[in-house]
Amino acid sequence: MTDSQIRNARRLIDGGETATTVARDLGMPRATFYRQSRALR
Repeated sequence: MTDSQIRNARRLIDGGETATTVARDLGMPRATFYRQSRALR
């Protein structure tokens, strides 16, 4: 997953989508999404 994909996913979450839904749409477990998202901060 690219940095820009993670940033776009964070925008979706900030806009009201759940992390579970966004992670599922990206085809990854929620925990993996959180780990990658934290790495960008």
